Amino acid sequence: MKRVVVRFYARNNLGDDLFVRMLADRYDARFLIETREHNQTFDQHPRIVQRAPRPTVLERVRARVGRPAPARAGVSVPTGADLLVHIGGSIFIEHPGSLGYWRAERAFYRSLTVPYVILGANFGPYLSAEYPHLIGSILRDARDVCFRDEASRAAFPDVPGIRVEPDIVFGAAAGLAGTEGSGDAGPSGGTATSGGTATSDGTATSGGGVVVSVMDFAGTHGAAAGSAYETYLVDLAREVILTGQRVRFISFCRFQGDEAVIDRIQDRLRGSIPEGSVDSYRYRGDLDEALAVLRAADAVVGTRFHATVIALAAGKPVLPILYSDKTAATLDLVGYEGPRVSLASIVQGRRVGADVGQWGHGDLTGVASRAQAQFAALDRLLPRADADA
Repeated sequence: MKRVVVRFYARNNLGDDLFVRMLADRYDARFLIETREHNQTFDQHPRIVQRAPRPTVLERVRARVGRPAPARAGVSVPTGADLLVHIGGSIFIEHPGSLGYWRAERAFYRSLTVPYVILGANFGPYLSAEYPHLIGSILRDARDVCFRDEASRAAFPDVPGIRVEPDIVFGAAAGLAGTEGSGDAGPSGGTATSGGTATSDGTATSGGGVVVSVMDFAGTHGAAAGSAYETYLVDLAREVILTGQRVRFISFCRFQGDEAVIDRIQDRLRGSIPEGSVDSYRYRGDLDEALAVLRAADAVVGTRFHATVIALAAGKPVLPILYSDKTAATLDLVGYEGPRVSLASIVQGRRVGADVGQWGHGDLTGVASRAQAQFAALDRLLPRADADA
């Protein structure tokens, strides 16, 4: 059995975790992953080996004094590994002061003695003229590169062979459109809380309602944007509840601040809405549980990119909140004709109401099969384990 090192965002992020499970479900190989937080889904998968990364000397020293270490380039590739798969979405972004990290990334890829592939990614935004050259050199040496948007490929006209297919999660459309699951997610892998409270052991009431995906924009776009966005969701939740529907907020990633956003919103709603009209689900590593929540939804407000993708794949009415070009490109791909809410418009005070009947669907004809073509090169490198082999 071939041994495949999988590099991904290993912080219990629902979208990234779904990428990894799709890989492990598809191929008969042993997948070696490093996770900084224990993940129930990976632990239970027969082809995934989950381990914590060994801390460096700098990381141990900084941990003793309570200071975080800088991001570490690369990933451990054990002796005997056959392949490295780097799978993710927004994995090529240049943040202020990060050029040193990306130079180390290029050195890591140049040092590899195994082939590597890069799947599902998009490029940018970036800040410096050097950055595209660093990424271009990484892409040029890869066995295969498949982006999820044409703009990313266009940024590297001198790198031959780059492919473009829809986001990998669209490839799971058949399963996501299933009706199983009531949405009654309990506290085993995630946390469901009811009545606007933030306890860790509550149980959600039954039924789908309007599921609202959140993000912490205060940390990425500034305090003003974060405050305006959270106010918008508070107002939207109240409008939805007035129509007689229930609201469930969903966290995709605790590490990135989703749960803190939910807590703040629930605090603001408490006392002003009927008891039991709002609850929340907090993803902690149980993918089946989280996907059941989204499948059971009557409609979805998609701030997280993959909340929008999953809602479209599941055939749900969706109100997308756009904070980057990647969401707009995906909506255009599937012919989405409903309302779109940009973070910029929220900051400017423009509002889209809670008339779920006006929210849109997508036309996924051919999209799921194209998304599965993200794996075209891997299909030649690894034996299939699923029924479609």
